Amino acid sequence: MLYAGSGVITRAGQITLPKPVRKALSLRQGQYVEFFYDEDERVVVVSQKEAPIGLFERLAAKMRPEWERRGITRDDVLAEVKAVRAEITTANDITEK
Repeated sequence: MLYAGSGVITRAGQITLPKPVRKALSLRQGQYVEFFYDEDERVVVVSQKEAPIGLFERLAAKMRPEWERRGITRDDVLAEVKAVRAEITTANDITEK
């Protein structure tokens, strides 16, 4: 593992990623990142090329003709998204306990 610098967590819980990390991961201002940690408290940063909502909107635009053909409405899709979010929240609550 390579040392890439250090930072200070602000009162708002924010931290500036050191320049070597931003450069190594090709991160830019406004880009989304995800953080994961393991049992040994090691943190991994994963960059995303676009916001999750942007990806979802592009997918929905491609799927819209098929959904219309099958009679799937916008409300059907939103209900499914809400159900999946509830499952994820429940799984995260269990994991954190």
